[in-house]
Amino acid sequence: MKSPYLLRQFLHASRLGFKLPSTGEYVGFESELPPDLTKALENIV
Repeated sequence: MKSPYLLRQFLHASRLGFKLPSTGEYVGFESELPPDLTKALENIV
């Protein structure tokens, strides 16, 4: 389904983490929802 509000796939990872093989240390990252995805969500409700 095409959307006038979104020109790409709706794919986002709010959190991503993994253990480094070399040290065993866990590293994690967090990211907010990008503006285009936020707008798409607002317009489907």
